[in-house]
Amino acid sequence: MTGFSRYGWVVWALALSFSVYEFILQPVVGVLSNNFKQSLSLTQAEIGLLSAVFYIGFVAWQIPVGLLLDRYGARRIMPFGFAAIILGTFLLSAANSFSVAIAARILMGSGASFAFVSAGFLITRWFPMSHFALMLGATQGLAALASAAAQPAIVALVAAQPWRELLAAIAAIGLIPLVLGVLFIRDQPGHWPDSPQVVGKRPETPSVWTSLRIVSSNPLVWCCAFILAALMGTIMAYGGLWAVPSLSDWGRGRLEATTLTSIMLIGFGIGYPVIGGLSDWIRRRKVFVTTCTFLVLFILMIILMTPVLPLPVIVVLFFLLGFFGGVGVLLYSLVCEYLPREIRGTAIAFINMSGFIGTMILQILPGLLLGWEAPPDLHHGAAPENTSPSMNLYRLILISVIPMSLSLALGLSFALKETFGKNIGQQGVGLVSKNAGAVRGLWSRP
Repeated sequence: MTGFSRYGWVVWALALSFSVYEFILQPVVGVLSNNFKQSLSLTQAEIGLLSAVFYIGFVAWQIPVGLLLDRYGARRIMPFGFAAIILGTFLLSAANSFSVAIAARILMGSGASFAFVSAGFLITRWFPMSHFALMLGATQGLAALASAAAQPAIVALVAAQPWRELLAAIAAIGLIPLVLGVLFIRDQPGHWPDSPQVVGKRPETPSVWTSLRIVSSNPLVWCCAFILAALMGTIMAYGGLWAVPSLSDWGRGRLEATTLTSIMLIGFGIGYPVIGGLSDWIRRRKVFVTTCTFLVLFILMIILMTPVLPLPVIVVLFFLLGFFGGVGVLLYSLVCEYLPREIRGTAIAFINMSGFIGTMILQILPGLLLGWEAPPDLHHGAAPENTSPSMNLYRLILISVIPMSLSLALGLSFALKETFGKNIGQQGVGLVSKNAGAVRGLWSRP
């Protein structure tokens, strides 16, 4: 796609609504944890598990969703994901046992896996690639900000009505964008009801194994995947899990610590579109990735090494930590520019999956090293009774694990190839599949 289409904004808005819906429902167990505890008689460990199993379905479906998008398009595939998350939400609202709630959360995660990948796929079809980072960043940023605004609203609403009715209402609201998506989403210009633009013959769709081979044989793609795993893992694991208990042990009030993590996520939501837009404007990717990764590492080390800071200073640090973490959007751009157009759905799914795998690892590994018998609440950071580690142990573990992963990401960022906003991997699937060296050649291309 080389130009803007007015109808493309309609398609993007519908894809954005799916991402917003998924972001709002993703942390709902943490937001309503007390309600689930009372209604289903759950322990803190079971609440943590109920929150975490969302990612099982999410990660498991990433690659299949990408392959399906490349073969069948978002118009046919995305409604199934939207329907799955709506059905899972309905099931969760009616759950009368822990096992049913677990099944509902896995179904919700499976459906949510379609959202961001489908949005990225549609952006590559409806908008110029020179604006891909900006549009994908706007999608992620707006979804994150909407989620941050929705969580207090859900807390306020559940005080006025039963949580089951609230979840059922949220599920019912999702039917509106689902129906609109079925009616109006198109995979690319040239289809009704867009202008009669001729796109040309649709590129040959590669086989499943060809797509996987092309993606997995490119060293640059693996570099992007590891960098995103460290960056996204740090933001989501530290902000969503470790920041609150560690800051509380260092003398911050729990409300103050929770507010700081919210500020970090707001910075994350703003950083995505701003960094993406700047990168598109000057047509540079690598310099942003390297610089912002270093800044995330530097800021996090200040927070971990000197936790007793004036409140205004630490507020700014948490905002900047999230803001510079928004550079992760450029890794999606790089992967798309390293690979042929015909497999961009698979490429986006692969890189997206790596980010969530990094999040899970950086949530689990510090807890294992701390030796806790049960995980804390994934969203409120509540540690099990009588097992809160000391300040020094917290600091030692967090400084050992999270900054080390960012240091690895920083080193890998120097191995990336600058694309200057151009698709250096557009040889075509046929050529690449016949000559695997053409893909590996990207590693040494100047």
